[in-house]
Amino acid sequence: MRAADGSWCAPVAGCPAVELTRTGDEVTGLRLADGSGGWLLAMDTRHGYSSYMTIQLRSPSYFVLAALMDGALHGYVIIKRVEALSDGSVRLAAGSLYAVLDRLAEAGLVEVVSEEIVNGRARRYYALTGDGGDALREEAARLAAAAKVVTNATARRRAISTTVSPA
Repeated sequence: MRAADGSWCAPVAGCPAVELTRTGDEVTGLRLADGSGGWLLAMDTRHGYSSYMTIQLRSPSYFVLAALMDGALHGYVIIKRVEALSDGSVRLAAGSLYAVLDRLAEAGLVEVVSEEIVNGRARRYYALTGDGGDALREEAARLAAAAKVVTNATARRRAISTTVSPA
């Protein structure tokens, strides 16, 4: 798919969840699908050698990262904390939680920090990585800015005044 700036995106052969963005022959970005129609991770290499990352997290991923802000947790506690932090709007079944955790771990946003056996079952503890904390703060700032357009009339008028008025 070609963009107005001449760049294009294409799935990586054998891995449809990953797309490379190119400008000419140069790879300028990468996107990682989240499995539900959105993008878990988008990297733009045009902002310098140390890739600039922007992340748009779906609600389950966002609240899982938020649940881990105060330290490592195991699955059941993550599920309960996500429900509490989202005021009940995000309720994860165990299978859904582990799918989210696997995607976040693949992206380097969470990691398993310990494992123990409880009643004959493995209990893994997950923690935010540095990149995970950064991604969460970036997404929180993006959401706050988007909410400000709706909740703050002055900010909305300021943004509108810099655009062309309707005819």
